[in-house]
Amino acid sequence: MKLYQILLTSLFSGILTAADFDWAAEFRAKYLYRENESIITFNGQSGIYQRSRLTFRMSESKISGLMQFQDTRQLSARYNNTGTTSSKTSEYFGLHQVYMSIDQLLYPGFRFDIGRFEQNLGNQRLFSSNNWDDFGRSFDGWRLKRSGQKYLIGEIFNLYSTDTYLDSTDQHINTAVYGFYIKPLGSAKFVPNSTLEFYGYNNGFSNDSTFHRTTFGSRIAIKILFLEFELEGSRQIGEFEDNDINGTMAVFNMAMNTSFIPIVNRIAFGREYFSGDDPDTPELEGFANPYGTGHKFHGHFDQFTNFRDNSGTGLHEWNLKLDIALRPGMITKVAYHSFYEGTDSDGKLGEEWNLEYIQKIGKSGFITAGYARHRYGSASLKSGTSDIAYTVLAIRI
Repeated sequence: MKLYQILLTSLFSGILTAADFDWAAEFRAKYLYRENESIITFNGQSGIYQRSRLTFRMSESKISGLMQFQDTRQLSARYNNTGTTSSKTSEYFGLHQVYMSIDQLLYPGFRFDIGRFEQNLGNQRLFSSNNWDDFGRSFDGWRLKRSGQKYLIGEIFNLYSTDTYLDSTDQHINTAVYGFYIKPLGSAKFVPNSTLEFYGYNNGFSNDSTFHRTTFGSRIAIKILFLEFELEGSRQIGEFEDNDINGTMAVFNMAMNTSFIPIVNRIAFGREYFSGDDPDTPELEGFANPYGTGHKFHGHFDQFTNFRDNSGTGLHEWNLKLDIALRPGMITKVAYHSFYEGTDSDGKLGEEWNLEYIQKIGKSGFITAGYARHRYGSASLKSGTSDIAYTVLAIRI
């Protein structure tokens, strides 16, 4: 644990001893079946996975703090033993979040956070807490946020992370990320029922000048009667080992609210484009998205590829999604994805069908059951099909 995290933990028992206290707990069990188990990830194999989070929140005047413990493990995995063999359970238990906050810092509406926290920006396409994953995602660092009914809200942030790439080298890479996110609330006055966002961030290896990458872009979402439109575009520039980076991301989604039609509540059509790299040029044209949530937008395709760096083949996707409500409290999602390379060759990576059933349980629980079939295309490194079935039971108290 880093020094400032130890100090933050001490402050919880010191400065905030007389503070207001609140707590919450989250329990999630996920059964996952995979026919193809060649992906090297924690949840890449069939089995039952459990995630528990216990959150403590304390506040005293303008100062508050949050501490969230997380335990994540695969049931009956090799680290679950009777004490006769070595154990490495510490790899699966720790502080997912621990940070201090100062409200109304200098001016009303401003809040300063420092510690370890989840970081979500906008619709989470490029920055998310990656909640579908068993571990989730959190960063160490600080952020200054402005909220409320202001003409301009948003935040600036400076984040640090240590990622381990699961390859033969088991390489640890320290990364620093700093940037901004701006949401002009006044734009809704000119275009009713709209959301406008601007963002930019720079990331690179700590103490290594051979890599730096800057991403900047904007997103707009508009509702017109029963139609919804989303447009987002981003550019990436920078340098990696004397090679220039020049990547592009473009998104167009259109949805129709069809609640006036029996059973079918929503129909959506979308195009997602992440540029791919041309290996015949020294320039890196691929678009990297190491902090986004692929599952939310691309189904289970995020299990078969990633946008960790700028040397990938990218993605050009078309999708069609339906929300079906057979009775109150229950929704069925049906989606079709068609995946191509984000390069000039535009080779077929594959296609995927998703079927997901969601049932609410009380006020804070839900059960989700789903099935996905991915068929690899001619440009994929694999062939055939891969089937995934899952059931998630979650409750928060």
